[in-house]
Amino acid sequence: MATLLDVIIFSLVIIVVLYTFLVKSTDAKYLFLIFKNNFRVNIFLLMIIIFFYVVSFLCGGFLNHLIVQLEEHTARTNIGHIQIYQKGYLDSSRNENMKYLIEKPSEIITLLNENDDLNSLISNIAEQLVFSGSIHNEEINTSTYFRAIAIEPFESIKFGAYDLTISGSDLSKVNHQEITLDSKLAGSVGLSYGSKVELRIIDSLGRETKTNTRVRGVFQAGVKSSDYGMLKIPIETARKILKTSSASTVSLFLNDVTKTEQTLAIINNIIEQHQLELEALPWNKLSDHASVTIKFFSVIFLFIKLLTLIISFSLVGLILMISIGSRYDDINVLASIGANQFYLARMVIFEGVCLALIISFLSFIISISISYLININGINITSEKTAGDSYQAYIVWGKWSDFILILVIFPIISTITALIYPVYKMLCVRVNFR
Repeated sequence: MATLLDVIIFSLVIIVVLYTFLVKSTDAKYLFLIFKNNFRVNIFLLMIIIFFYVVSFLCGGFLNHLIVQLEEHTARTNIGHIQIYQKGYLDSSRNENMKYLIEKPSEIITLLNENDDLNSLISNIAEQLVFSGSIHNEEINTSTYFRAIAIEPFESIKFGAYDLTISGSDLSKVNHQEITLDSKLAGSVGLSYGSKVELRIIDSLGRETKTNTRVRGVFQAGVKSSDYGMLKIPIETARKILKTSSASTVSLFLNDVTKTEQTLAIINNIIEQHQLELEALPWNKLSDHASVTIKFFSVIFLFIKLLTLIISFSLVGLILMISIGSRYDDINVLASIGANQFYLARMVIFEGVCLALIISFLSFIISISISYLININGINITSEKTAGDSYQAYIVWGKWSDFILILVIFPIISTITALIYPVYKMLCVRVNFR
């Protein structure tokens, strides 16, 4: 609907311009001469306006790309795009989480896989079992608490893609007895690749279980996992230790993150139809950090857009008032050839429309050109998470409606608003018809 309105407004502007150029070509020539009389000032003001539109476009594209990357980063740090829980799990304390497990996760996965609407939306589905306990380094006799994620080794590679392995390797598909630790947990108890450890866990029956295992790898966590540190273990092994076949969550990874709400609606419909005691939540409800960061970026971009609109409104109005000042000397001459207040007002409107089109066209050309040059190599951004390595950021727009809004609709809106006072001034002018 918004895109259709944009097209209608832009089409009306084009019609006005074409009508004036084709039917009233003399008016167009006259306005060009008026603009030429104040050429330096007008060009300077236009350059400022275009500069802000270009900056707004580039900042918007850059922030949009950061948001997309943050969405992907959050989803690939063991969360997924959507997670399904047993009702009460999220409201329970860490010590009571084991009371709110999904008892038959395989049946839930079967229901999701059998739904035709979800087949094209879901990329991966994985069961996860989350629990906590303590880890003991037998060599130096030190212990600390941990938070563990139990998952299939194959799915761990995808759901934990942003957990950077710094020594050893990821979970093994063959040896299910070995674990991986994040660097914070490994450092706190002096563990490294190949270290022997003892895990102490409270099972589903409330009894303490001790298990000896070996560290297969150490990774740099993509996000802060807990106050203590994170441990990964094959879900088959974790279920044997905890004496359960349940799962804490069923995590979904989507083909397209923009279809999260659509997928969530289908899943909620399945839950309602089968009267399941489950709840599904999207990634942004599961990560407070990501949600707050995205809102922060959105507020920054909103401020940039408002600033651009205000500056555009003020400077376009200034250009029009300068033109009106130059036109006072010609009013009586125009009156002698049949001009009246309405004709003068129409001339001001036409000038404003021309300014809007010039600003829009030049902003578009310059913005696209700069974006193209930037996107050839991207912008290097250094990340502390990757030990000083950098990743590439680009100017990317996900929606054409946002693209059109900044480079087409904003110039038109600011110009129409700026026209109100100059048009009123022309309608109130006294024309001498001697």
